[in-house]
Amino acid sequence: MTVMRFVFAALAITLALLAFLPWASWLGTGRPEEIEALIGTMAGWALWLAVAVPVAVLLTARWGGAIDGAFERVRGQLVQRSSWGYALALAVVLLVIGALLSKMLFAYNPHLVDTIAQLFQARIFTSGQLTAPAPHELEFFAASHLVEHEGRWFSQYPPGHPALLAFGLIVRNPLAGQPAVHGGHPAGRFRDRAPTPR
Repeated sequence: MTVMRFVFAALAITLALLAFLPWASWLGTGRPEEIEALIGTMAGWALWLAVAVPVAVLLTARWGGAIDGAFERVRGQLVQRSSWGYALALAVVLLVIGALLSKMLFAYNPHLVDTIAQLFQARIFTSGQLTAPAPHELEFFAASHLVEHEGRWFSQYPPGHPALLAFGLIVRNPLAGQPAVHGGHPAGRFRDRAPTPR
């Protein structure tokens, strides 16, 4: 390992560890319930890491080659039968993984202000409009990433993702469209790379 790689690895590990330190409690700015929640979260992560890392290392050491071989055989058979079959199988796997992660980690709810603003725009789209009338007392309703212009209210983002979220709202699951993107991505990438017939 070169000196620079070692320095960058040490820096990356240090930054990663700094993210888990309870800075708010050390600086006296954290409320007791926040500190308690942080300690609980860190304890949960420590428990999962204490179990998951040794299990992953043992599984890799014992059966890593066999697992790689099995995946390679399945991939080879799918590609041999049909390249589109491989893309379709990968799309289904990613669709299922995306749906499971969206359900288990986020309970199909937006957690970032960006997504909340885009969900707001999606609700406007499902009402059949491109913008909504701004409320008269906007200071009580304003939120990050929402724009008010000439009495109309809308999200600052391009319409693509809000349109996808609008599809989710129509089927009564706001984040349903995102796993569909995960599933559709391999097919689109395969189509882009597939050789054109002569």
